[in-house]
Amino acid sequence: MKNAQASQTQEAPKASEEIPGLTDMISKKNIAVYPNPTDGIFTVEISDFTKGTHADCRLTDLTGKTISHHKVSHGSRNFNLSHHASGIYLLHVTVDGKSSVWKIVKK
Repeated sequence: MKNAQASQTQEAPKASEEIPGLTDMISKKNIAVYPNPTDGIFTVEISDFTKGTHADCRLTDLTGKTISHHKVSHGSRNFNLSHHASGIYLLHVTVDGKSSVWKIVKK
């Protein structure tokens, strides 16, 4: 009986484990990150921002070293990991003081 109950329990993904291609909500602002995993170039797409609002996007390795840092106000921005090693990177997105962290996998 314990095994049957355990197999029915599933946890929702955490912010650092965003499902590739899905949209995250930060303070009612829409942000999408895709493709993930990536061969090197991935896109951060932003929609529904009010004038003057921007997302602060900082890409780091797992040691916390900043790889790139951009402010995105509307539309999309490409990030390039082509010249970096395969592995896991973190995309920190902050809008109006609220943050979300996306796990980016480079193949």
